[in-house]
This record gives sequence, C-alpha cells and structure tokens, in this order.
Amino acid sequence: MFGTLFRKPAMLNVELADGSELGAIETVATEAAKALKLSPTAVRASILASEVQGAQFAGERAAILYASCDELKAPRSLLVSLKTPVAWGFGATAHPVDQLVVLAMPNDSPAAAKQAMIERLRHKLAHGVPTDEKAAVRFANSLLTE
Repeated sequence: MFGTLFRKPAMLNVELADGSELGAIETVATEAAKALKLSPTAVRASILASEVQGAQFAGERAAILYASCDELKAPRSLLVSLKTPVAWGFGATAHPVDQLVVLAMPNDSPAAAKQAMIERLRHKLAHGVPTDEKAAVRFANSLLTE
C-alpha cells in the first residue's frame, strides 16, 4: 500500500523557458534531480559531460540523457515530455526531440551495464511513447524492466 502512496515519479511534463538544447538540458537536469532526490549540480554536470561525447537518440523524437551519481545504489530513470520540441544537435543533423529519458546510474556502474541500459531504453522507445496519459505513466514506470 505505501509503495503506491509514495511511489517515486517516473514521468514529468516540462515547459521550457529557453527552447534550446542547452536550455532543455539545464531545466531537465534540475527537474530530474528534484524528482530523483539527487544533487542538481552533479546531475547537470554529468549530463553535460555525457552529451559532449554525443547524443543518444531513441526512436523518432526521443533522446536519452545519461548521468552517473555517487548517491545512487541502483539505476533510475525518468521520462520527461517537453511541451514544445527542441532541435537536438546542430544544423542538418539536428533532430526534433520532445521526449527525454534521464538515465541515472551509480558512479561505479561498468560501461557494459550503462550500454545495456541505453540499448534497453532505445528498444523501448523505438515506437514512441504512448499518447494516453495513463499508458504513458505505465510505460515510464517500465523503462528499466525487461
């Protein structure tokens, strides 16, 4: 019973003040840190460091933001829906993105575990996020499960 009452959020809807990729990262990192009860500075820095290595796209309109955190003992995820799509990337290679998945994993997670989680998320996002709100919440809650 208490698991239902105090379930950690798996999905957020966000309206961005700044419609840029960097603005989206800043806002989503802050909101994800609040939702996951993590340090906003650490989450933001980790996501930015990960994005410098290259964007992780999934499906037509989704991107995966990766953060590693000392505070975590197990992987966590958060599905973030953007009210307005953001051009992710530069010039001709930019993708319109309106769904972001924040994947937060413990700092000591092996690279193979990170890659396996990203591939699982890509597979789940390949056909998009359900548009029905209840179905979208169920989908968000199932992101890290087989």
